[in-house]
Order: sequence, then C-alpha cells, then structure tokens
Amino acid sequence: IHVSPNGNDAKSGDENAPVATFDKARKLARAIRADQKKPINIIFHEGTYRLSDTVNFDSKDSGTEDAPITYKAAENERVIFKGSKVLDTKAFKKVTDPAILKRLPENSREYVGVMDLKKQGIKMIGVVPSYRSGAIAMTGYHQLYLNDRAQTLARFPNSGYTTIKKITNAASKTFQTAEYNVTRWGEAKDTRVGGYFLNDYNFERQVVTKINTKDRTLTMNLDGSISGANRRYFVYNLLEEIDMPGEWYIDPDSMLLYYYPQNRISDEVLEISTLSAAMLKLDDVHYVNFEGLEFAQSRYDAIQLPSCTDITFDNCTFRDIEGVGIRDYTDVYRQYQKTPNSYNIVIKNSIFNNIGFTTIALQGGDEPTLTESGNIVENCYFSGVGTEIVSYVPAVAFGGVGITVKNCTIHNAGAHLIQGKGSLHKIYNNELFDACKEVHDSGAIYAGRNLYQRGVDISNNYIHHVKSLDKSIGEIACGVYMDDRLSEWYIHNNIFSGMSRGVFMNTGNDTEIHDNIFIDNDVGVRI
Repeated sequence: IHVSPNGNDAKSGDENAPVATFDKARKLARAIRADQKKPINIIFHEGTYRLSDTVNFDSKDSGTEDAPITYKAAENERVIFKGSKVLDTKAFKKVTDPAILKRLPENSREYVGVMDLKKQGIKMIGVVPSYRSGAIAMTGYHQLYLNDRAQTLARFPNSGYTTIKKITNAASKTFQTAEYNVTRWGEAKDTRVGGYFLNDYNFERQVVTKINTKDRTLTMNLDGSISGANRRYFVYNLLEEIDMPGEWYIDPDSMLLYYYPQNRISDEVLEISTLSAAMLKLDDVHYVNFEGLEFAQSRYDAIQLPSCTDITFDNCTFRDIEGVGIRDYTDVYRQYQKTPNSYNIVIKNSIFNNIGFTTIALQGGDEPTLTESGNIVENCYFSGVGTEIVSYVPAVAFGGVGITVKNCTIHNAGAHLIQGKGSLHKIYNNELFDACKEVHDSGAIYAGRNLYQRGVDISNNYIHHVKSLDKSIGEIACGVYMDDRLSEWYIHNNIFSGMSRGVFMNTGNDTEIHDNIFIDNDVGVRI
C-alpha cells in the first residue's frame, strides 16, 4: 500500500495510485488482512503529513507473527507526521492598537507583529495548562515553530529563574518579588508561574490568580505548600514580556498572535502545534512495525500502546512532542498503576529530542508471577528530556517486570534520565550524562519507596557529569539513587565520574555494589 502527500484517498493505494492519509492506509491494510494472511507493507513517500486527529488502531489492525504489518518510509525518503498547522507569515501586521503598544516593552514595540489566528483557520485556543510534579502527561499549550525551531512563550526572566523575596500569605499562596517588571503586569491575563515552590526537586507550573503591582505580589492557585523565600520561579504567558526576539503570546479572547521575530520573515515556515490528542493510539494491537517515520510538533503524546504486544519502532524520530513520546498506558498521574500488560515492545535505533514529559514509559510483564515483559529500548539517542515539567519525567520510565534499556545515549535533562519501579530490569551499556541540572536530591538513575520490587541489574554504563548548575540549592546529584528502602539492586562494572555521589543507597538491603570505577566524585558510594 502506497501513501503520498499528493495522493488521493479515493485511489487504490497501488504504487501509481497512492492514497493521501495514514488512516486510509490503515483501513486498506485492515481490509487486506481480513482476506489473506500475508505480510503487509504500507509505504509512505517523502513529505509532511498533517494530523488533525488521532489515528486509532484496534485488534483488527493487528498482524501475526508470520505476517506482520509494517508502516514504513520509502527507501531514502524523509516522512514526517506533524500535529501542527502552517501559518501565513504575510498575514502579520504592525501593532497599532494604543492599548497593546502600552503593554508591550518599549524596546520591542516597533518589531512585534500581530496575526488573527481565526483567519488562519484556527477555531479555538487551548488553555495554558498547570501541572504538578509527577504528572505523566497532560495536553500542552500551543507551541510556535520558526523553521522547525521552537520559539519562546513570552516570559520573565528570559531564561533561568528569579527568586521569591518573601512569603506574604502562605495560606493564599501569595509571595512578593523584588523584580520591578511586575509593576507593568496590571492588565496581564492567563498568567502562569513555573518553579520549585516546596523543595528543590519538585518543579510545578501553576495559575497566577492575582497580581498586585503596588505590593509586587503574585498569588498562585497552588495545590500544595509554598515553603519560603529564595524559592526559584519564572513567570510566563505575558504580553508585557515580549522583549526578546523569538518570544510570542496569544490573547485568549481575541485570538490574536503577537510575535517578535528575529528578523524579517518572508520565506520562512512558521507553524503552530494544534493536535491535542495522541498522534497514534494502538489498543490491543499485535505484530505491527513502524520504520523510518518521524513524529513532531504535537500538543500531546506521539504514541499510545495500551494492551499491545509485539510492536516495534525502528529508526524513528520523535521531536517537539509536548506530551509523552511512547507509552503503553494512559493514566495521567499514576505512572505505575496495574493495567493490561504489554509484552515485546521494542524501540530501537531511534532519536528523541525535546519531549515535554516522560519520553518512553513502559510497564510490561506480570509481577505476581515475575513473568518478564521482553520490552526493550535499544540503541536510541535522547536529548531534551522533560522540557515541560522537569521533575519525575525521565527519558525512560519503567514498571512491571523485565524491561531492558541498553546501548543508549541519554543526556540533557533537568532531573532524572531513567526512573521506575518493578523487578528484574536490566540497564546496561548506556552513556548517561548532563543530568540533574536543575534539581537537588536527585539521580541520573532513580527509584525508591518499595521493598519488594527487586533484582534490577545496572552494569557497564558510563555515567558522568551529573550535577546541578545552581550550587546554591544543594549538590546531592547521584549516578544511581536508591531511595527509601529500595532493595536488591546489582550495580557493577560501571564508570561514575563528575558527580556528588556515584551511588547513593538511602536504606534498603540485599544490594550488591562491586567492580565499579569512581573518578572525580565528591563521594563514591554512600549507604
């Protein structure tokens, strides 16, 4: 079955009569499968395919062990699925509304353009979400891309964090800032704040319910406590802070996009993410392969795989996904809940860049019988881990029994790189580095709070440069962090270099740590 961006869904799907959409190709494959049990290849030809809704698969879309179904890119052709829409850059106008000009920073007023998104065919704008630490995924806000590069939702400060001056009302979650900028925010709406309000390992994004420009105070709709002065935070989704090229803001009432481009834009491609559901969802599907495909620019997950077995992703690319890259369960917060288990999910030779929440989340196997899942993440590259929520959203989150992570390069994360629960997992031959950059009391590999989930083997990994970039928050950053009675892990033949603690075991028993090399760490092993 052949698919082309220039195809037609009324065609047959033959090489000379390709169809145009993923869903039409799926339906043709299902019809063929009903009549004959042969391997089926769905071949996508070069180009960008825009997804406006989820492509849903169920058990009737399954292959068999001898006759799998494979969705693949044509040889040497780049195939991209995007959950975004192209905007007409010629529709930008200079800002002339005096009220808007007054709210914009003086240095940017003459450079900011305005576009009516309704005239671009966008019927509604999503809500800027709030997240608490540990959320596996929620629908993200829209993101703007210029020539495939994410632009910055207007914020203060422009990078990094500022700090709370003092808590003025702990009950109402109100704090005072020393920053002058807040005096200009009197007309701001839908403002959000991100930061570490309780401790230095829990990042949250919350709604700002009140801004007092006179007292320079912000009140948050925070579900939890705020612990004191000097906590780090930034404020975003502010028209008043479009002061740097690349920043943007959407007025939720008028649906006007305000954008400060880095230079005059004419032939550049400007896109906005619009898809608020999973790109592909496979439910109770078996023996299906995906090869050489690229998934990008979605507000939610790329792939969901509840109750699936024998699914392979080979040589695929996932980038700029605001939810999860690939996961085999659908609950938002309970990452390790009991679900129909997956088996033989293989993700290999693939690239993951700039994923908002957990990059890959796999359960699998059966804990009561210790039946291993056979789920594997192999020879993959990860960078830009947990860009939306930072804390507890690693490159690989594992649960269940018998998941393997091997031969991967994983780096560039504010917090953990690998995290999970369960038994008999194997993590080996990986390079893990540039982790825990934003947090204190964390680890490149982290798990905890369970006494009976055992038998995890961590070996032959090179783990290095695991440290917070802000020394003022503390420096507990570990290569392997076994927290709160976690027990019976086997940590051997690894190299740990450039971190505060190579291995940290916070109580627990039956663990074996042997034949490792520790170089330039503050502490090699702390038990």
